[in-house]
Amino acid sequence: MIKREYPNQPIVGVGAVIIDDNGKILLVKRAQPPGKDLWAIPGGIVKLGETLRNAVKREIKEETG
Repeated sequence: MIKREYPNQPIVGVGAVIIDDNGKILLVKRAQPPGKDLWAIPGGIVKLGETLRNAVKREIKEETG
């Protein structure tokens, strides 16, 4: 069982569903728990002062190279 500590304030996350012209969906293999080695859409946590748009762009680049 995974035990987590929760912060006093909300954490905002983003995720991207990317579909190409052939209907294929981009998935990435998670490198960290929870869900290590499972397939997921690219995404992550928004940094303080970052817009949602910039956060999702950053996460896509970080996770896909």
